[in-house]
Formats: sequence, C-alpha cells, structure tokens
Amino acid sequence: MKIRIEVLLGLLITVSSTGFALDTTEAFDPGFSDLEVYFGYHGLDNSSESSVVSAETLIGIGVTGNFSTYVSYAVESNGYLANTEDCFTMGLFWTAIENETVKLDLFGSTGTGGSIAFGIESNIDFDNWGFQLQIEETLANKNSLEREQFTMLQPLLYYRFSSGVELLSAVDLEYAGNESGEKEFDYSSVSFGVNFPVTESIELISQFDLINTGEEETETGISFGFVAGV
Repeated sequence: MKIRIEVLLGLLITVSSTGFALDTTEAFDPGFSDLEVYFGYHGLDNSSESSVVSAETLIGIGVTGNFSTYVSYAVESNGYLANTEDCFTMGLFWTAIENETVKLDLFGSTGTGGSIAFGIESNIDFDNWGFQLQIEETLANKNSLEREQFTMLQPLLYYRFSSGVELLSAVDLEYAGNESGEKEFDYSSVSFGVNFPVTESIELISQFDLINTGEEETETGISFGFVAGV
C-alpha cells in the first residue's frame, strides 16, 4: 500500500510544494513502511544551463489503516549540476471514503520557504481501469512581502493490466495570476506514465511530460524512480 509523490521538476523547488505523481493513491502500511526515490530532467531540448535536474527521496509512515504521513527531501540544479536549491516537505494523507468503486482522499503538506498546500482526490475505479481527479490549493511565498496562491487540477486516466503494469495519462491545469496580475486558467503540463512491478515489494515509476513554459512553447521532461515497501 503506497502513496506516490511526484518530482515536479522545476516547479517543486520554486513553490516548495510536493504533488502526487502519476499513479493511483493508497495509504501506507502502519509504521515506517515506504521508501521512494525519484530522478527527473526538465528541458531535454534545452541547453544544459537552462535545463533542470532534480532528485527526491521520500519516507512514508502509516499511522493507522487509512491515515498516513510522510517527509521528503528534494534537490535540483541546472544541467551543469550548479545553482543548487533544495526543499524539505512534510505532509499527511487521509482516506475518508473507500469502497470497491469510489474512494475519496484528503491531503495537506508544508515545505521550507513558507508554502502550504491542501487538496482532495477522488477515484472511480473499475476492474482494470479508472478515473482520478485531484484538486490542490497552494499558498507560497514569492518574497517577504508577496504571496502567490494558485489552484491545480489534475484529471487522470489509468489502465491496469493483469500483470500489474499500469498505463497513465494526465493533464495538469492551473488557475493562477499571469504577468499582469490577473487570474487565468491554463494547462501546465501533459503527462504520460508507465508503472510496473519489479519484485513483490518494489515498483518502477516512469513518466514523460510536455511542459507549458508560458511563452507559447512546450518543453519536454522525463522522470523515473522506484517505490519500495519496507
């Protein structure tokens, strides 16, 4: 039983907020039961100076059968492994409703830099496919006098093979202020993922992203990692 935490490539450090990766979400087993490691590269078609290399380690702790908490540490740099920034995040996750078809989760997190995020996730799950919708509200410090508030929506479709392999596709939509200070609704990325078990306790996570830079251009990114049940 696992919860996935996404390396947000460049965005994770900027807003000090960790979001859930392309995967279905479940509570941790009781105790120190989950270890996750991710690596990402944002800007495959850019120069090394303007690309972003990122890594994240997460430890998940199950408190009860449907309530979990986690701590994560993420670091990023440019393609030359310079201009390094890091972020420490703490969060919690609660499965409020769960039956064979419908699941409702509530989550929240806070990170260094003064950010706080909270959200809701709903799942409609059938035999081998399903739909997931996540809504997250984030309040982050831009500087000592300014705060940035934005809303993220992520509709996600997944298909699960009998072998345990999952195919996933999602769109990240953001409602936030533009350069003029006016709120607008736009997509931030389109993602495709393939997740598959390596052993009974280890799952490999892989993801390809098309990222909206806000300059009428699209950048590409990849990330991969593993989730290990301890």
